[in-house]
Amino acid sequence: MPDLLANSYDLMNPHVHTGLLILRIVVGATIIIHGYNKFFGSGGINATAKWFDEVGMQPGRVHARVAAVSEITLGYLLAFGLITSFTAAGIVGLMIVACWVAHKGRGFLIVKGGWEYTAVLATIAVMFGMIGPGAYSIDYAIGIHDLLDGWYGLIISAAGGVLAASLMLAVFYNKPAEEDDGKTSESSEISADGDVAGVALNADDVDTDAHPAAENEKDD
Repeated sequence: MPDLLANSYDLMNPHVHTGLLILRIVVGATIIIHGYNKFFGSGGINATAKWFDEVGMQPGRVHARVAAVSEITLGYLLAFGLITSFTAAGIVGLMIVACWVAHKGRGFLIVKGGWEYTAVLATIAVMFGMIGPGAYSIDYAIGIHDLLDGWYGLIISAAGGVLAASLMLAVFYNKPAEEDDGKTSESSEISADGDVAGVALNADDVDTDAHPAAENEKDD
């Protein structure tokens, strides 16, 4: 978009583009692994579906597959730097939903089940939405890297992600019975892949009654 930063890619130090590439690959790979783990982690997609049902995202069998496919797809799009602003919006939306269903009321620190990890990934996504993926990307190769960056990128990634997550939660989220009783569901401590909270928890530190996948991991 034409603004004070027009042609900023040409002014950037090449090391900046390399740094952006590394960050895209690492963050993209992290999101991809989470998606694959929902399909192929301990307990498989059926355990993931059960967890989604337990935390209120119903029907779980649908949301488990949607979440897994979305993470894999968005991770690859980010890693390759394709339609970056819209990819960022998708990541922000996923992180907001994850924060709401898995981390609400648990504080900030991830070691206590907080929303630290989701906030970091969402912030990185918005950053890419605003500044673009860098020169070593598909967007740059096909000449669309600066069409929807800057303030447009901020609106698309941040506001678009918030809107998508809000619609998803409004339509599909049902407060778990435990929350209705003023209690926190044990099953929301850990997802089917052990890491919707954003970190693979040590099986010895997890209540194995919280999720069948956790019990399988501990048996191994």
